Amino acid sequence: MRIDADKTGVHRATMKVEIRMSVEEAILEKVRTLPPAMKAEVLQYVSGLEPPVRVPFRSPEGILADLNFTLTEEDLAEARREMWANFPHDDIA
Repeated sequence: MRIDADKTGVHRATMKVEIRMSVEEAILEKVRTLPPAMKAEVLQYVSGLEPPVRVPFRSPEGILADLNFTLTEEDLAEARREMWANFPHDDIA
């Protein structure tokens, strides 16, 4: 509230009232003015804006856990040797 005196010496009280709506309140106010058919459209549209529920990724260890096998460093080295055994090394200059 603010109290001021004008040129004649009369004191006047002024109050600035600011009404702020939240986004939710503004949307609700707009939707309330719509006919029922359009309200249904708004509901359908808004329902499509929800983020999809994502299933967290499982680690490779978790994915392969039920297979009951072990992979050693030697197994990996052997697989690399086999994979690169027939690679044409002469073509690389």
